[in-house]
Amino acid sequence: MEGFSGVGGRRKKLNPKNRLEIAESVLSRRKSAAEMAWLYGVNQPTVSRIIAEHRRKLGKGHAQQP
Repeated sequence: MEGFSGVGGRRKKLNPKNRLEIAESVLSRRKSAAEMAWLYGVNQPTVSRIIAEHRRKLGKGHAQQP
């Protein structure tokens, strides 16, 4: 099959910049999760996953000092 890359699944609706804006807006309490979901045309569980992913990334950047 020509043009088939072998990668499955849907394309991401949000680019990394959008995902970061959602996470930062909700975590800073400038906007609610519901507002950001409506603004970007995604479901609220999607916003929750984006926030959880953002928190995990932040946690990995702060390693424990001995």
